[in-house]
Amino acid sequence: MTELDLQLIDKNSRLEDFGYDAHVPASTLKQYLRGLPDCLLTNALIPDWNKIPLLSTEADRVQRIGQLINQLPKVNYDNLRYLIRFLSDVARHSSVNKMTASNLSICIGSNLYPKEQSSNFSTPNLYANSSIIVELMIIHYETLFSSNNQIDIEQENLSSYKFQPKTLTTSNETLFDNQSNTGLIQSSVNLF
Repeated sequence: MTELDLQLIDKNSRLEDFGYDAHVPASTLKQYLRGLPDCLLTNALIPDWNKIPLLSTEADRVQRIGQLINQLPKVNYDNLRYLIRFLSDVARHSSVNKMTASNLSICIGSNLYPKEQSSNFSTPNLYANSSIIVELMIIHYETLFSSNNQIDIEQENLSSYKFQPKTLTTSNETLFDNQSNTGLIQSSVNLF
């Protein structure tokens, strides 16, 4: 099977029901985050992000996370918002999938940081810091992403995309521009 029919997947379906390994999308997401030219939290703000776990209360940490989120470039903000919204949705189903906000933050958190951490923090501190920050983002998603001046991602998606593909290609094929039907790129996904 080379195509994943997105129309067949509904809220009661699992990837395993269609013969797919659920770890593949997770690995692909982490590969995407690690492959960004500038990390999602931005290299320039990493020293500020690293100070968040040093704040004494959760309220202070959430407030500082909100301030830093609002300093992100729009593309980083939009990607982060979409990612955290998705992780929040996954965490809401933790009674079934065992992926709590804490578990998700451990799996994804360090991928929001630069590949080469240039600060004085050791690797264990990197994982601890990123986990604390991402867990708070997941738990406080509604607060952090609803009351700021960034463009609402749902509205932007509705106006920007006139066509949603019905299938997700997983083999080497030419991708097409939906508006002009011209080939864009020869794709090859290498997950390992």
